[in-house]
Parts: sequence; C-alpha cells; structure tokens
Amino acid sequence: MALLIIDDLVDIVLMDVAIPGSDGVEVARHGNIGNLKNVPVIMVTGNAEVSQIEKALEQANLACMTCSADKVELVARVQSALKLKQEIENSKVREKQLEDRNEQLLKLSSVDGLTGIANRRYFNEVLEREWRRSKREGQPLSVALADIDFFKNYNDTYGHLSGDDCIRKVAESIRNSLKRPGDMVARYGGEEFVVILPATDYCGSVQVGETIRLAIESLQLEHESSPIQQVLTVSVGVATVTPGNHAQMINPEQLLAIADQALYKAKHLGRNRVYHEGCNSVSVIKQTS
Repeated sequence: MALLIIDDLVDIVLMDVAIPGSDGVEVARHGNIGNLKNVPVIMVTGNAEVSQIEKALEQANLACMTCSADKVELVARVQSALKLKQEIENSKVREKQLEDRNEQLLKLSSVDGLTGIANRRYFNEVLEREWRRSKREGQPLSVALADIDFFKNYNDTYGHLSGDDCIRKVAESIRNSLKRPGDMVARYGGEEFVVILPATDYCGSVQVGETIRLAIESLQLEHESSPIQQVLTVSVGVATVTPGNHAQMINPEQLLAIADQALYKAKHLGRNRVYHEGCNSVSVIKQTS
C-alpha cells in the first residue's frame, strides 16, 4: 500500500479516490495523520457516490473535502481550502503573539525592575502558596528579612546611582546564596529583601541567614560612612513556624511581622548579625563571626 508522507512545505493534498492497487481513503488513513491535521486534503471522485465516500472519511476520522472531477468545482474547492488554511495559520500566529505578550506582562508584574528578582507582589503569592503546602504536609516554614546596614549613609556618600548598583549586587548575592529550587528571594522594598525557605526549621533558617550575611560581607563593597565597618553589611531577622501547629496559631502576615521584629532586634544589638525570633517567645541570637 502506498504511504502518504506530508511535510511542512505542503499546502494542500489532492487525491483520487481510485488509486491503482488501493483506494484513497485507506492511503489517507494510513498516512502521517499528525501532519494531515494541518493540511487540507481533497478527495476527487469521478462517480456520484460522494455521500458514501464522505461517510468513509468520517469513519477514518479525516477532515477531508470531496468533490467531483469537474474542473470548475475542483478549482473552487482548492481555492477555498487554501484560503481557510491561510486564515488558520494567521490565527495561530496571532494567538502565539498574544501568548508571548501575556507572558511578558506576567513576568513584568512579578519581577522587580531594578534587581531582576521577584517583587513584593509575587512574594506574597508564593508565601500564601508555601503556607498552604507547609500546613498540608506538616512541614516548618521560615522567612528571613535582610536589610542593608546604614544604606541612607551609603546613598549620601556615593550617590543614588551607586546605591542602585549596590542593591543589585546585594540581590544577586542573596539569590546565589540560596541552593534549593524552592527557596526564593524578593525585594521587599527599598534596601530590604525577604527570603522564603520552605521545609526549613530553626537551625536551617539561621544557617541560611548567616550564609547571606557572610556573602554580603565578602563582597567587600566599600562603605566608609558605616559606623560599624568600612564595608557593606546586612542585618537579618528570621522566623520559623509550622502552619497548623496549635501551639503556633499564626498566619503568614504574623510570621512576617515576627521576622520584622527579629530584624529590629538584630539592628538594635549592633547590626551585621542574624537574629532568630521564635514564634513561641523563644529568641536565639546568632552572633557575628
């Protein structure tokens, strides 16, 4: 039996129902059906049994046209099929362009323009999602807030353009400090960053916080107007909770508030350090090295 092979360069297929040694319906049925879906097929018959042929095509699950061998009808059918194919292709192009634009808009609505990391809006969405997952799986969830120490002094000394460059470098350094696919950093506002750490307990969250602190310090960005060191540093506040734990009945907003309180204490204790605020009034301080 002959095989019908169709490539991407074919616009239309004309087949005679009466193929020597076979028949057109069987050839089409055993052809490349995947490509047939994108190419119009016209079956030409010289007899009056058009309805029987159409029924056979329908049973073969082929979207083919049938026509007689009349030249006028054949030309009209071909022109109609080609016009329809062009309209379908144009529609697909428009759909793809629309999908690309929607994807770009979604990305723009989720990414911070200065740093390229997630923005606060997207962070809130991820936090809600991870909160539900942690609650469902009974896993701890940690968040860390990191704030550049004496950033106002930095801006006053080096200018806002240098300040923007500093924020970008800190964002990149924090992102590189996160090793698991589920961990995420977002710009929380100004010179403040927030990190989500799913399935991470107290010890793990403090370790990540310290990794971030050391990574920023190791950048060795000059900060001559800092009262504590002559290089750029960050303070980090961390909080951990297991959603659904009756001893820790809080919500995502309260978890953030606890991390913010921990950040405040890290600053109060001298900055350039990590402070973990327990959700049951248990506080642990990670001193600087």
